[in-house]
Amino acid sequence: MLTESMTISAASEHVTGMALVGLELKPGQIPGGLEPGSRVRIVHTPEASSNRQGQILVESALVESINARESSGGGKVTVLVNSRLSPDVAMYASRDEIAVSEHLPRHGPVG
Repeated sequence: MLTESMTISAASEHVTGMALVGLELKPGQIPGGLEPGSRVRIVHTPEASSNRQGQILVESALVESINARESSGGGKVTVLVNSRLSPDVAMYASRDEIAVSEHLPRHGPVG
């Protein structure tokens, strides 16, 4: 059952200074099980031939919506990011140089 307290954090982020950015991600660029409300890190993944290193563009973006393709593993993801970062995220996304990784809850060290 969805309660108001479960939705307030996402709704409260829709404020001035934030922007929604659509990402079309290929297989391997999106973690399985991602859903609206998840927190993701957005990473620039340049072509291997470019001699550029990847970098974190957004440390914690909110997933607004997702339309994953079960058969291929890719899909469309809409994320809420700081509006100052949105032009870079959109530019790299248009070049297929974006991947996302999901923030997982911390339960102590793994392994």
